[in-house]
Amino acid sequence: MKELISILRKKKPKFRRTDSNKYKFKNKWRSPRGLQNKQRLKRKGHVKSPSVGYGTPSEIKYIDSKTGLRKVLISNIKQLEDLDSKKESVLISGKLGIKKKVELLKVCQEKKLTVDNVKEISEYLETVEKSMKDKKTTRQKELERKTKEREEALKKKKGKEDSKKSDKEVKEEVLESKIKEKTQVRMPKQKDTTQSKEGHNKSSIPGTKQ
Repeated sequence: MKELISILRKKKPKFRRTDSNKYKFKNKWRSPRGLQNKQRLKRKGHVKSPSVGYGTPSEIKYIDSKTGLRKVLISNIKQLEDLDSKKESVLISGKLGIKKKVELLKVCQEKKLTVDNVKEISEYLETVEKSMKDKKTTRQKELERKTKEREEALKKKKGKEDSKKSDKEVKEEVLESKIKEKTQVRMPKQKDTTQSKEGHNKSSIPGTKQ
């Protein structure tokens, strides 16, 4: 199987873009677009462009030439249950997050499956766990800092409110004392009319003179 794959790969030509020999253009494939471009028109003697016929057959497709295992794209733990470790290898999808990727790698480690995306699973897991721990510690520190700032701000607000209340109470007391003083000044002194009333009553009785 490995020999067959190597023969097919040797037969397949390396597809180059037009003017790839120039310093300006790199040796990456780009489809030709010019009207008079001979590569686009598929003229004889010019560089060949890719087509369906150059594709590998379905029997040999996704098979690694070194190990001879078929690559299977995986995004769930359920897909790992049906895998045959002797014939198939794991290819973890790039759409997954770090947490799900770590879970899949741990399962692969337990089942002793070969992973094409990750060379050394143990080292990768250690680095990821360290980074996750560092993120957690930084988040906790930020939360503590924010809570402290909020508590300090609340204390300052309470202190300001208490000071405002005390100032208001003092002002009210001063105003009350001033109002009392003004009322005492304005009120006239009452005369003792008891003696005058007694004299008047005596004078009104006949035969009595003061």
